[in-house]
Amino acid sequence: MKIIIINILLCVSLLGSVVYSDKDLVLKNDIFLEIKTQKPANGLFRECDRSGKLKSEIMYKDGKFKKGKSYYMSGKLESEIMYKNGKPVNGRSYYGSGEI
Repeated sequence: MKIIIINILLCVSLLGSVVYSDKDLVLKNDIFLEIKTQKPANGLFRECDRSGKLKSEIMYKDGKFKKGKSYYMSGKLESEIMYKNGKPVNGRSYYGSGEI
């Protein structure tokens, strides 16, 4: 039951977020800006490989990195990094099995 509630909350929180591709952002003066509006990026950037599998995700807040994740080709989490003011402060790497 707890897992279902967590998944619902996660989905609801992402529905209001912007999802960026590599053609949506530009880096200027250490801040990622939306190309169309020239405003700092606030949302999720997703990078996929040629087959469409998710390679990485980066969450932006005020144009700076907030959280990053990379994935193995299998789709399992490879690493995650937390950022503060755009600089890495904490991270984890995972084996291909998904264990830390």
